[in-house]
Order: sequence, then C-alpha cells, then structure tokens
Amino acid sequence: MPKKDKSSMTLKIYRLTPAGEREVLRSFTIRLGDRYHPLAIPEWPDCRCSRCRVAAG
Repeated sequence: MPKKDKSSMTLKIYRLTPAGEREVLRSFTIRLGDRYHPLAIPEWPDCRCSRCRVAAG
C-alpha cells in the first residue's frame, strides 16, 4: 500500500486472448516524481500522434 503523503498510480497492460480472456503483460506502480517510460515495451507499438512523430524526426 502506498504512503498517504505521495500520489501513486498502478498501470496494467493487458493482451486479449482469442478466447476473450485478459493476459497481463506488465503491471507497475508509478509514484509522484518518478521518471518512467511505461509503454516502452516490444508488445506496445510506437505512438503515431503528430507530436510524437515530430519529436522522433
């Protein structure tokens, strides 16, 4: 359980199986002030929004 004096958020990344069941790929907790790159995993494609495309060059 996180301390009351810090905000935190738990992220879970799932994949749906052909049977419609959830398969957890990753689960982690981010606390206020932490540096993180939560979606930098091979199972997640690169963001294709205009802001990220410009930043990537």
